[in-house]
Amino acid sequence: MADYADDVVALARALRQPPILVGWSMGGLVAMMAAAVCDARACVGLALSAPARTFDSSIPLRAGVFGPDEYGIVDRDPERQPAMADLDRDERVARLRSERD
Repeated sequence: MADYADDVVALARALRQPPILVGWSMGGLVAMMAAAVCDARACVGLALSAPARTFDSSIPLRAGVFGPDEYGIVDRDPERQPAMADLDRDERVARLRSERD
């Protein structure tokens, strides 16, 4: 999370004016973390993830690259997306396209 927040802070500090940060879910937590150190004018968190209150060193961190399969996307066909049951076909196509970018 700190890596994400560091990226937002770096961008915010390069701007001419202090930013208004907006984030949803994990992005809301990142926005909140970045706003605390980059002089943001405002921070809007939508359904943001709660920050961890403690660090438990007994739980190993997973390192690596997380691809679409981590999220249940195991096929490029928009008709075969059980992990996207709540999306209509156009939304599934757009989501799959974003994985290539």
